[in-house]
Amino acid sequence: MRRNVSIAASVALAAGLLAGVTAAPASASTSDLVARDGTLTIRPPGTPSGSSQPSQRLESAVVRQDVDNWRVSAIVVLQAAPGPDARLNIGFGTGSPESCVIDTIFSTSTASDLSAGFTRSDRTITLDTDSTRAFTEDWTCAGVATGSAADGTYDQLTGALSDVYGQPELSIDAVQLLDEPVRRLSLVRGVWTTLEVTVSNAARFTAPEVQVGGGGAGLQVKPATYEVINRNGGQGTVRIPVRLTGKKKQTTLRLSASSRDTTTTRDVAVKQVAAAKRPVDGRYRVTVRGSKAQVGFRIKKGAVTGFKGTGFRMRCQPPGDYATYRTVGLRFPKKVKVSKAGLVDATHRWQKGNASYHADLRMRVTGSKVTQGSFTYVTGWCVVDADFAAKRVGR
Repeated sequence: MRRNVSIAASVALAAGLLAGVTAAPASASTSDLVARDGTLTIRPPGTPSGSSQPSQRLESAVVRQDVDNWRVSAIVVLQAAPGPDARLNIGFGTGSPESCVIDTIFSTSTASDLSAGFTRSDRTITLDTDSTRAFTEDWTCAGVATGSAADGTYDQLTGALSDVYGQPELSIDAVQLLDEPVRRLSLVRGVWTTLEVTVSNAARFTAPEVQVGGGGAGLQVKPATYEVINRNGGQGTVRIPVRLTGKKKQTTLRLSASSRDTTTTRDVAVKQVAAAKRPVDGRYRVTVRGSKAQVGFRIKKGAVTGFKGTGFRMRCQPPGDYATYRTVGLRFPKKVKVSKAGLVDATHRWQKGNASYHADLRMRVTGSKVTQGSFTYVTGWCVVDADFAAKRVGR
């Protein structure tokens, strides 16, 4: 039998249900919360009472508010198989460690006929029943008590409820280097190389604080965190620097992505390669894919400098508006060293007041050949995304 009562109105809980409190979401129906669990271990002073029998005393109690399935459940173990009858009350409510106001109670006898939703096996009494309030209420504490109208409370256990969240379903969908898929990762020993790792979430629950990292024999990996990957196919991409430190010619990089209690992995074969051919100094002309932009840069003493051009196509689209386009001139203001692996991978950020932008410049340089180039510029709702190759045109 379920009743909505105040703490003073409950016979078996007359001593008060005092429990710790955990923060609850403002709306259980719209969050990833699926349940609240509690293992009740707090026994208030004066319990069990001296007049109670072992069959009227509590050994343990666990409770669950099943938000997802609109149910409540509990497993209560008595210290002995039911003998002298008592009333068993299981209550849920809200409050602080000093005061827990019970708004819903499920009640049965311990020795005689059980109420609907209760079952008994020796000294264990189980509750499992549907409850609309399990879906609508933000309970933070619970209590279990035995007692009678004549004698008051025999025994009591209380405790806090802890939030239980739905688990994401993660997978590592893509591993890329300079926007190209990586099937076998070629690394120069001692050189950091940054991978782009894309993680997806197939569950109906979000994946918060997705930790992406990895490891392997003779490898160092710097982990990264993606704040939240949305539910139902949402994706997030992080940049993971990897360095080969061992002497083995071949090894395996095991990438991992974790959120809450879920972890997924993906293996990538790694091969040690020699350093790339040294970049050739000189002027380079850029050919932007699908564009007539005029762009150039210089390589001097193993570094890219003076990357700038005109004719970049910028796309702007504030939320809810149509996209607009305009042609702009842009530059990458930093001098960037070409790594021994022949890679350029740099980001520049600028902000002044409310104005800001960030730009990314990436390319592969082998001697006088430049491939897998990309230049990205983002400011507000506007973006330039240009893929390019380049060739040396002079000193």
